[in-house]
Amino acid sequence: DDNSTDVASKKEVELMRNFPKGAFVTTVTVPFQNADWVDVSGDYLYMSVYDRYQADGTDKLISYNIKTCDDRVLFEIPYDKQYENCCIEAVQTDGKWLVWEVCNIMSGHFGSIYVMNLESGEVRRIKEMSSSENSHPVFSNDRVIWSETDYSDDLRESIICSYDLNSSKAYEIAKIKNENVTLAADVDKIVWYTDGEYTVYNCLDAKTKSISTDAKNVRA
Repeated sequence: DDNSTDVASKKEVELMRNFPKGAFVTTVTVPFQNADWVDVSGDYLYMSVYDRYQADGTDKLISYNIKTCDDRVLFEIPYDKQYENCCIEAVQTDGKWLVWEVCNIMSGHFGSIYVMNLESGEVRRIKEMSSSENSHPVFSNDRVIWSETDYSDDLRESIICSYDLNSSKAYEIAKIKNENVTLAADVDKIVWYTDGEYTVYNCLDAKTKSISTDAKNVRA
């Protein structure tokens, strides 16, 4: 009704007022029917694109220059039976690297994790598709972090995994007696939630800190 519309518009104005000084909002129109998982660095948008209206529609990872409107295909899902029901998700960039996940949409969140060096264009697959369900990967300085839950194992433990982008080495950070752990990261710290507490892991000294919370049903 008219009253609810008025309340909504006032709320939007209030949100705009609370933006940091000098911030602005702009709308970018991209030449794709379906764009998802968008991240931005400088003048570039990075996104997953699937054009369902084209006969050869397929999932692609695209870079799009906001100023010049030029777009470039960075990656396409491999034409392999293993990937026939897959899509591109979890696109993120830190300005130097791009990370994304190729997920099987039929069997759940089981997929491969890829990284790209934005300066050289080198693409690496750092996690093979397997029987383990992955959390979406996150950046922690020059590392990519994710969790894995092996559904063929009755224990259903989650393993927190780290991949060093400089040395190309992967290793385990921790094992957790919970499945489907969602991660967040900032600089050298990683955080996850299980059983009524947050765990903060410091990548520099491998120490953890637990923070109790009364919050219920914490997810992402």
